Amino acid sequence: MKRPVEFGDYYLFERIAVGGMAEVFKAATYGVEGFERIVALKRVLPQVAQDQTFIDMFVDEAKIAVQLDHPNIGRIFDLGTADDAYFIAMEYVSGHDVRAVFDRLNETKKALSIEMACHIVKEVCEALEYAHTKTNNMGEPLSLIHRDVSPQNILVGYDGQVKLIDFGIAKAAGKATKTKSGILKGKFGYMSPEHVRGRPIDRRSDLFALAVVLYELLTLERCFQGSDDFSTLEKVRQVEFAPVRSVNRAVPPELERIVHKGLAKSPRSRFQSAAEFHEALQTFLYQIGSFVSRKHLSSFVSDLFADEQTQKRLKLNAFRTYAAEHIPAAQQDSSLDDLIVGRTVKLAPTEKLLPPPDLPLPDVRSDVSDRETEDILGRDKQPAVEAKPTVRVAPSMPAFAQEQRTRERSPDKLVGVLGFGVAVIALMVIYVSMGQNVQTPGQIAISTSPAEVSVFVDSVKTFEGTTPITFKNIAPNQPYDLNILADGFQPFQTQVVVEPGQTFDLEAALVPEEARTTLKLLSIPSGAKVFLDEQLVGTTPLDFFRVKPGPHELIYVRDGVEVHTEQFSLKRGESKTYEVLLPPASIDVTVQAKPLEQASVFVRNPSGEEVFKGQGRVSFQVPNDGKHELIVRADGYDSKVHMIRSSKEQMQFNFALARKRKRTILRKRNISSLSQKKNIGSTNPQPGATTQESSKTTPSSEMRWIPKERNQASSAVEPAVLNGQVSVLSFPSASVFVDGRLLGETPIYKAEVPIGGHAIMIQRERDPAFQKVWSIRVRQGQEERIRYRHPSTTNR
Repeated sequence: MKRPVEFGDYYLFERIAVGGMAEVFKAATYGVEGFERIVALKRVLPQVAQDQTFIDMFVDEAKIAVQLDHPNIGRIFDLGTADDAYFIAMEYVSGHDVRAVFDRLNETKKALSIEMACHIVKEVCEALEYAHTKTNNMGEPLSLIHRDVSPQNILVGYDGQVKLIDFGIAKAAGKATKTKSGILKGKFGYMSPEHVRGRPIDRRSDLFALAVVLYELLTLERCFQGSDDFSTLEKVRQVEFAPVRSVNRAVPPELERIVHKGLAKSPRSRFQSAAEFHEALQTFLYQIGSFVSRKHLSSFVSDLFADEQTQKRLKLNAFRTYAAEHIPAAQQDSSLDDLIVGRTVKLAPTEKLLPPPDLPLPDVRSDVSDRETEDILGRDKQPAVEAKPTVRVAPSMPAFAQEQRTRERSPDKLVGVLGFGVAVIALMVIYVSMGQNVQTPGQIAISTSPAEVSVFVDSVKTFEGTTPITFKNIAPNQPYDLNILADGFQPFQTQVVVEPGQTFDLEAALVPEEARTTLKLLSIPSGAKVFLDEQLVGTTPLDFFRVKPGPHELIYVRDGVEVHTEQFSLKRGESKTYEVLLPPASIDVTVQAKPLEQASVFVRNPSGEEVFKGQGRVSFQVPNDGKHELIVRADGYDSKVHMIRSSKEQMQFNFALARKRKRTILRKRNISSLSQKKNIGSTNPQPGATTQESSKTTPSSEMRWIPKERNQASSAVEPAVLNGQVSVLSFPSASVFVDGRLLGETPIYKAEVPIGGHAIMIQRERDPAFQKVWSIRVRQGQEERIRYRHPSTTNR
């Protein structure tokens, strides 16, 4: 484009892209006082301008997108017509789409880091979650589906922004245009299987397309690419693609599982929301301890497209130069050059110092440092030019200079001459009246420990690098708030007032931050979900992350089963690493009980339900959660009960059931000394004895329960008390009763109870109220554990 083209209120100065229906330009528009906005203007092509169906779809795009206000979605500024053509003015993102990034990486044989690929997709997840859940002003859901999530519609800016654009074929409630049956809209390689089959789609279709984008960023190969459109659609319909790690072995297995879940054929097997997709990627990055910031992405894209970025800046410079000379609306801007060149920082308000009228027009690249600087247009570094000691460069162009430039452009206009003359006279009067009050600017010299810092002046970042550093041309007798930051140190804040012509020396010794309390979690095998104080923190291995000092509880979950718990406490500034050997999530149990024909095997689950497994010799699998009991019963035999929990994947039990003992009978035992003390008369004499004999030898008797097998000698000896241990944990806390006796409030850790069978009850009267009862058998020296989580806490 040799010169800009006026189109309505816009000036089109560069064509960005053209398609079968519309073309996109980089354009500028101006407002009051030369207000400038650079936009991307999408204009309908003449050959489809009369197609009402397309026009309706074009208008729908604007109506849908204008309702979306999110940092990761391209904004819509204007919808209108000019020269009998519809147009949409959109937010212009200086950068490239992901398809261009994909192509450039393949051309240069470079690779996109795993972290950066995840970061880009995470940003798009945030955009989709916002769009999918967006409601109108009445609170009614828009039910918005993008339907064209693809690399071409994901923009990555030179500033590191990621934006989703082009809602032209989006599906929404209340939309004017409807897709006809049998018509496919979107890019074939990024459609979902249900979309290709013509079935109803929902937001999970967008997530499938986004998973395709992630696949291609990680492998730099197309996910679904056929020899023609038909074969491509067939691959999508059958979901035929090469596994991620077969293409790129550097991709971790956990990330491969995330991609494959996103590419699941059935929508039910995919991520159910963009937020869930985002959380999976965030957790993965948390595990590997690596994150990408906007700054990193900005640096990567700028390096990858260095030449293109320079060309874009030159074209923008050329347009602005043309606009300053030929476009009246642009000529009203008194600080246009300031927009072109860019400024490092404004250290003083405009009214603090003004240049006198007899000085030449100042260079707006005012020096704030005695170091070399580089402007935002990527020019070669130049030595900083020190301003004259009595001049403080104003942030905007002085009025007299503005009028002088206008007069030079329009010398034949008397109004311009008169305006210039009046401005000069007015400024001369002002200068004469205040000239004696103009004071020499000062300097601020800063040295810090550590030397690598960032300096903010009045909340504006003015410097990042190694000190010492000197800021020049500082307006005197004015307060400046300085804020100095460094990684690992507390911020240094102070206020500085500089005397005229003096240098303010500032030495800042930053105080180190208090040592962080961190935790690192490892497990063998890895891949277990970890809950810290009932909050999911990720999947093992987890690198060091910050936690609050104090007591904590860790719960490890594998395949939905809690397999390990850990209680610990951290001191402030302490760092710990926990590596645990996790038991398997399930156990293969083999039981052989005798007598084979009569012994029945049951498993009692945590809810108390008993499930019959078979008779004699049986094999089955149960969760290894310590909440399932093995029960073996047979008529006429004592039952066997065993809690199932093991560090091994297999358990074998051989039970030989013992016959039940004979019933305990009631016997009479003569205790003469006891009867004499209690003065109890004789009753029921022994059979076969006369009443007189009985009265002499058995003046009284006492009835006792004595087992038939126990002799009288052993009955007088009390057995030794043997104990086991019981631990009870519940969420939320509850009262614990053992055989009806209150033991305390959970958590109960290793409380001693006698060996044998016991009834354990936990009870909570406040909300949420509940009551649970278990039958346990305590063995000598062993610990029995009971854990209960109320359903109201499972989603926390």
